[in-house]
Amino acid sequence: MYKRADPWRVSRREQARFAATNVLLAERCPKIESLLEIGCGEGSQTRHFMELAAHVTGIDLSVNALNRAKVAVPGPVYLEGALGDIRPSLPRSKYDIATLCEVLIYGSGQAQRIAEAQTCANHLLVTNFEPQAKVLAHLFRGEGWLELPAIEAGRKRWMAYLWTSSTGPNANPRS
Repeated sequence: MYKRADPWRVSRREQARFAATNVLLAERCPKIESLLEIGCGEGSQTRHFMELAAHVTGIDLSVNALNRAKVAVPGPVYLEGALGDIRPSLPRSKYDIATLCEVLIYGSGQAQRIAEAQTCANHLLVTNFEPQAKVLAHLFRGEGWLELPAIEAGRKRWMAYLWTSSTGPNANPRS
Protein backbone atom coordinates (compact mmCIF):
# COMPACT_ATOMS: atom_id res chain seq x y z
CA MET A 1 0.00 0.00 0.00
CA TYR A 2 2.81 2.45 0.70
CA LYS A 3 4.03 2.65 -2.89
CA ARG A 4 2.18 5.97 -2.87
CA ALA A 5 2.25 8.44 -0.01
CA ASP A 6 -0.57 8.47 2.55
CA PRO A 7 -2.63 5.68 0.94
CA TRP A 8 -5.48 6.02 3.49
CA ARG A 9 -5.36 9.85 3.49
CA VAL A 10 -5.03 9.92 7.28
CA SER A 11 -2.51 12.75 7.46
CA ARG A 12 -5.25 15.37 7.03
CA ARG A 13 -8.60 13.79 7.71
CA GLU A 14 -7.81 11.96 10.97
CA GLN A 15 -6.14 14.73 12.97
CA ALA A 16 -9.15 14.90 15.30
CA ARG A 17 -8.81 11.18 16.04
CA PHE A 18 -5.12 11.56 16.81
CA ALA A 19 -5.77 14.48 19.17
CA ALA A 20 -8.62 12.61 20.91
CA THR A 21 -6.39 9.55 21.34
CA ASN A 22 -3.81 11.74 23.08
CA VAL A 23 -6.49 13.08 25.42
CA LEU A 24 -7.54 9.54 26.37
CA LEU A 25 -3.94 8.54 27.01
CA ALA A 26 -3.13 11.64 29.04
CA GLU A 27 -6.20 11.09 31.23
CA ARG A 28 -5.52 7.39 31.87
CA CYS A 29 -1.71 7.33 31.88
CA PRO A 30 -0.51 10.80 32.81
CA LYS A 31 3.17 9.87 33.21
CA ILE A 32 4.33 8.46 29.89
CA GLU A 33 8.08 8.54 29.44
CA SER A 34 8.31 5.95 26.65
CA LEU A 35 5.83 4.88 23.97
CA LEU A 36 6.00 2.08 21.40
CA GLU A 37 3.81 2.69 18.36
CA ILE A 38 3.19 -0.60 16.57
CA GLY A 39 2.13 0.11 13.00
CA CYS A 40 3.34 3.72 12.84
CA GLY A 41 3.00 3.99 9.07
CA GLU A 42 4.22 7.36 7.80
CA GLY A 43 4.20 8.96 11.25
CA SER A 44 0.89 10.83 11.13
CA GLN A 45 -0.08 9.72 14.64
CA THR A 46 3.55 9.55 15.79
CA ARG A 47 3.71 13.35 15.66
CA HIS A 48 0.92 13.47 18.26
CA PHE A 49 2.43 10.74 20.44
CA MET A 50 5.62 12.81 20.69
CA GLU A 51 3.59 15.37 22.65
CA LEU A 52 3.01 12.72 25.34
CA ALA A 53 6.29 10.83 25.58
CA ALA A 54 9.92 11.84 25.63
CA HIS A 55 10.98 8.58 23.94
CA VAL A 56 8.93 7.23 21.04
CA THR A 57 9.71 4.14 18.98
CA GLY A 58 7.70 3.43 15.85
CA ILE A 59 7.67 0.12 14.03
CA ASP A 60 6.08 -0.79 10.74
CA LEU A 61 6.27 -3.49 8.09
CA SER A 62 6.76 -1.00 5.25
CA VAL A 63 10.19 0.49 4.61
CA ASN A 64 8.52 3.07 2.32
CA ALA A 65 6.28 4.23 5.15
CA LEU A 66 9.17 4.38 7.60
CA ASN A 67 11.32 6.40 5.21
CA ARG A 68 8.50 8.95 4.95
CA ALA A 69 8.02 8.94 8.72
CA LYS A 70 11.70 9.68 9.31
CA VAL A 71 11.42 12.79 7.12
CA ALA A 72 8.00 13.94 8.35
CA VAL A 73 8.60 13.28 12.05
CA PRO A 74 12.29 13.17 12.93
CA GLY A 75 13.18 12.22 16.47
CA PRO A 76 11.64 8.82 17.19
CA VAL A 77 13.49 5.58 16.65
CA TYR A 78 11.97 3.77 13.66
CA LEU A 79 12.35 0.03 13.04
CA GLU A 80 11.13 -2.12 10.17
CA GLY A 81 9.46 -5.47 10.76
CA ALA A 82 6.89 -7.34 12.77
CA LEU A 83 7.11 -6.87 16.53
CA GLY A 84 7.72 -10.56 17.17
CA ASP A 85 10.72 -10.51 14.85
CA ILE A 86 12.34 -7.26 15.99
CA ARG A 87 11.60 -7.42 19.73
CA PRO A 88 15.32 -7.93 20.59
CA SER A 89 16.20 -4.79 18.56
CA LEU A 90 13.91 -2.46 20.49
CA PRO A 91 15.81 0.29 22.32
CA ARG A 92 13.95 -0.47 25.56
CA SER A 93 13.10 -3.74 27.24
CA LYS A 94 9.85 -2.27 28.59
CA TYR A 95 7.84 0.79 27.51
CA ASP A 96 5.34 2.70 29.60
CA ILE A 97 2.77 2.16 26.87
CA ALA A 98 2.47 0.41 23.51
CA THR A 99 -0.20 1.25 20.95
CA LEU A 100 -2.02 -0.75 18.30
CA CYS A 101 -4.09 1.96 16.63
CA GLU A 102 -5.98 0.90 13.55
CA VAL A 103 -3.70 -2.06 12.82
CA LEU A 104 -5.41 -5.20 14.12
CA ILE A 105 -7.91 -5.36 11.29
CA TYR A 106 -5.08 -6.10 8.85
CA GLY A 107 -3.98 -9.69 8.58
CA SER A 108 -4.65 -12.46 11.05
CA GLY A 109 -3.29 -13.51 14.42
CA GLN A 110 -4.75 -10.58 16.33
CA ALA A 111 -4.60 -12.34 19.72
CA GLN A 112 -0.93 -13.15 19.16
CA ARG A 113 -0.12 -9.57 18.14
CA ILE A 114 -1.85 -8.28 21.27
CA ALA A 115 0.07 -10.75 23.45
CA GLU A 116 3.38 -9.70 21.87
CA ALA A 117 2.59 -6.03 22.49
CA GLN A 118 1.71 -6.77 26.12
CA THR A 119 5.21 -8.15 26.70
CA CYS A 120 6.69 -4.79 25.67
CA ALA A 121 4.79 -2.40 27.91
CA ASN A 122 3.00 -1.79 31.18
CA HIS A 123 -0.04 -0.48 29.27
CA LEU A 124 -1.44 -1.22 25.82
CA LEU A 125 -3.85 1.05 23.97
CA VAL A 126 -5.84 -0.46 21.12
CA THR A 127 -8.17 1.49 18.84
CA ASN A 128 -10.30 0.13 16.02
CA PHE A 129 -12.69 1.80 13.58
CA GLU A 130 -16.18 0.92 14.77
CA PRO A 131 -17.48 -1.38 12.05
CA GLN A 132 -14.37 -3.59 12.33
CA ALA A 133 -14.12 -3.08 16.10
CA LYS A 134 -17.22 -5.21 16.68
CA VAL A 135 -15.46 -8.23 15.16
CA LEU A 136 -12.49 -7.77 17.51
CA ALA A 137 -14.32 -6.75 20.72
CA HIS A 138 -14.06 -10.22 22.27
CA LEU A 139 -10.26 -9.80 22.47
CA PHE A 140 -10.61 -7.03 25.07
CA ARG A 141 -12.75 -8.73 27.72
CA GLY A 142 -10.07 -10.39 29.84
CA GLU A 143 -8.13 -9.41 32.93
CA GLY A 144 -6.57 -5.97 32.84
CA TRP A 145 -8.74 -4.60 30.00
CA LEU A 146 -10.77 -1.41 30.27
CA GLU A 147 -13.08 -0.15 27.54
CA LEU A 148 -12.50 3.58 27.18
CA PRO A 149 -14.95 6.14 25.84
CA ALA A 150 -15.22 5.90 22.07
CA ILE A 151 -13.26 8.36 19.99
CA GLU A 152 -15.57 10.34 17.75
CA ALA A 153 -14.67 12.64 14.90
CA GLY A 154 -17.43 13.83 12.63
CA ARG A 155 -19.57 10.83 11.77
CA LYS A 156 -16.77 8.36 12.48
CA ARG A 157 -16.27 6.42 15.66
CA TRP A 158 -13.40 4.31 17.00
CA MET A 159 -13.56 1.94 19.93
CA ALA A 160 -10.69 2.26 22.39
CA TYR A 161 -9.38 -0.26 24.92
CA LEU A 162 -6.62 0.02 27.50
CA TRP A 163 -4.84 -2.95 29.01
CA THR A 164 -2.78 -2.54 32.18
CA SER A 165 -0.32 -5.04 33.55
CA SER A 166 -1.19 -6.21 37.02
CA THR A 167 2.48 -6.01 38.00
CA GLY A 168 3.83 -2.90 36.25
CA PRO A 169 4.08 0.65 37.52
CA ASN A 170 0.84 2.60 37.45
CA ALA A 171 -1.06 -0.69 37.63
CA ASN A 172 -4.37 1.07 38.17
CA PRO A 173 -4.98 3.62 35.38
CA ARG A 174 -7.71 6.15 36.02
CA SER A 175 -11.00 4.56 35.12
